Amino acid sequence: MIMPINKEQILKDQAMIFLGKIMASLSHELNNTVAIIKEYNGLLDDLLLDARKGSPIDDKKVERVSKKIASQTEKGAEIIRRFNKFAHSLDNPISSIGLNYMLQSIIALSRRLTEIKGIYLKLDSVDDSLSLKTSPLLFQQAIFQCFELFMANADANTQLIISAEKTDDKILVEIAGTKLADDRAIESNMQILDIIMEHLNGSFEKKTGSDDNQSIVLSLQDLNAART
Repeated sequence: MIMPINKEQILKDQAMIFLGKIMASLSHELNNTVAIIKEYNGLLDDLLLDARKGSPIDDKKVERVSKKIASQTEKGAEIIRRFNKFAHSLDNPISSIGLNYMLQSIIALSRRLTEIKGIYLKLDSVDDSLSLKTSPLLFQQAIFQCFELFMANADANTQLIISAEKTDDKILVEIAGTKLADDRAIESNMQILDIIMEHLNGSFEKKTGSDDNQSIVLSLQDLNAART
């Protein structure tokens, strides 16, 4: 007997997986930044020890190390800001989001994970006035799920271009880039995206362009409007 698919449980499980991936990536970035700061701090200690032994202080070297520490400190602060924005985007189950802001956010959060696979993300010009009343968590999860579909078949130095526009009462978000893997290879991820979009009262479709370039287009509308 084939058991029915529990979409609610799948959605909850996948949300936890998504959150785990994002938080693990951010913590990895932060850990690397702290490690670099620690390394440069050790170099400063060595320079100070040499000075105490009578060696002249190399002002230029100290300045270079100081600038490196300042740069990594700012990088760490930026990672924390990204994490904080991401956390606060989940404050309300449904809220009005700015498309440009939210797409910039999920791209920044995903960049390390995509670049490991050779995918470089670029946000096309998005009108700042575009907004959508939706679930910020599921919206970001849907975009990330699209990235993962492309990552399954990415060659080195592949660029994905993310864009958004409004047509009638819908928002269309397109992620365009390399050729997707065949349906069988990405069937599970496609089913997950389908469940996410169902809960967003939206849909998606794959499109094939020239030179084997493909795209995924998400069609969304305000949740309140969709439910009336």
